[in-house]
Amino acid sequence: MREAIYDSPVDWVNYAPQPGILEKIPSLADGDVRLEPVAVSPGDLILDAKGQITTLQEGSSYLPVGCQEAACALTYTGSDLSRWTSSRCVFTLQEGLLWSDKSPLVAEDSVYSYEIARRLFPRIRPELLRATASLPGGG
Repeated sequence: MREAIYDSPVDWVNYAPQPGILEKIPSLADGDVRLEPVAVSPGDLILDAKGQITTLQEGSSYLPVGCQEAACALTYTGSDLSRWTSSRCVFTLQEGLLWSDKSPLVAEDSVYSYEIARRLFPRIRPELLRATASLPGGG
């Protein structure tokens, strides 16, 4: 049952992501990853300066807009809410993917998988589930 809802869209070969059931790995250069401004508040989940998902609180270290290395990291003081970004990724499934009953695999199947994981397994790697703010048609 697990494989029915968790087939990986990305395979890892020699520590590099490769498209599994995706047409390609989304990228900023191709426009299928966009960075958008977002307001955050203490208690929200953020990606800290070390790349770890954490809860925003005073003293949290983060990379501000345009910063991609530790040298320009800032420490949250409770007042800087205007310099945060969120990423929006567009994933495109390969054409012709079929379930065992020959029905086509569609994007809504990914939303279904996410919703099942979110509802049934909230205590197993919750930071990964919470890191997804929304999916089209999902929560």
